[in-house]
Amino acid sequence: GRASAATQRRSRRLGDGLEFADHRAYAPGDDVRFVDWTAYARTDRLLRRLFHEHSEADVAILLDVSASMGADSATFDYARRTAAALAYVSAASLERVRLLPLAEGLQTALTTGRRTERMADVLAFLGGLTSGGRTDLSTSVGEFVRRLSQPATVLLISDLLDCQEQ
Repeated sequence: GRASAATQRRSRRLGDGLEFADHRAYAPGDDVRFVDWTAYARTDRLLRRLFHEHSEADVAILLDVSASMGADSATFDYARRTAAALAYVSAASLERVRLLPLAEGLQTALTTGRRTERMADVLAFLGGLTSGGRTDLSTSVGEFVRRLSQPATVLLISDLLDCQEQ
């Protein structure tokens, strides 16, 4: 369907994707649907078409909600607006979005579907976030990587400052 085609990314591995990559000699047991009959007509050799493998990947937006981000309310507002814009663009591209607030560790996340209909949920989620605590990027990213079950495009929104809560 449209959603799976839009969210797939080409990899270097060969598989059953849609984008042609190469030929190889046909071997008994190969699916005859992948025989290149045009090449057979020209060369009298059975060749199997190979395609780039495609995989689906989510978009993970890691949003720093530490005290340093909230020290200037404009910074925190811009960060949340940026997260909302990235979530919208990703959802409009039919990609599943995960919003993950972080400070001293990962906080409760919001995962959307592959459509923009969940943008009201995204805006409510981002609007409900408050800043506080230290930035522990190492711990937060470590937690994220341990929870990661499939490839993802990761976007980090942070001031990269490590401030004590005042």
